[in-house]
Amino acid sequence: NAYRIRLPEPDGIDTHSALRCHACCFRIRHADRLATVREQHPEFNGATGVVASTWGFPDTYYAYHSQDPRNRFLTSLGFVIPAEVDEMAQDTFGASISRERLDIVDADALVWITFSDEENETIKNDALYQNLRARQEGRDIFISESDPLYDALNFNTVLSLPFTLENLVPQLAAAVDGDPATNTE
Repeated sequence: NAYRIRLPEPDGIDTHSALRCHACCFRIRHADRLATVREQHPEFNGATGVVASTWGFPDTYYAYHSQDPRNRFLTSLGFVIPAEVDEMAQDTFGASISRERLDIVDADALVWITFSDEENETIKNDALYQNLRARQEGRDIFISESDPLYDALNFNTVLSLPFTLENLVPQLAAAVDGDPATNTE
């Protein structure tokens, strides 16, 4: 066990307790925000969603487990992660998937985390990827490393949550609206 040293505060509240109280208040406020988003977007409830990345690219792609913070963000909005992702990932953060098995991430909302805009274009132009319903119906969202949303979704903290909600929710709504002409960018 690690030792904790608590310095007394002038008002009688130690720093650790103050930080725990602050974090609790943040969680409550963010839980309220998530509930509001779910109320505003009932179309998210039960829709399939998955966060994938180009880790292993160009040979393979990577789909995150439902308990990974990136996909937990989606499930907190009402999305359901395809069971096959978890079956492949088992007890790890996610699973490598071959190009030929991209059907595993074919969801109502497919969020790609990539390292560059060039990777985005390579994926979009991949003949196998173009066969996915997510691509054909404009249900894919690309977030490259140069986009501030990249770090916000990857770190997924109480501090980044407001930014992620503000910037990703409109793209998710566009992805699941059923209209391929709606731009998810």
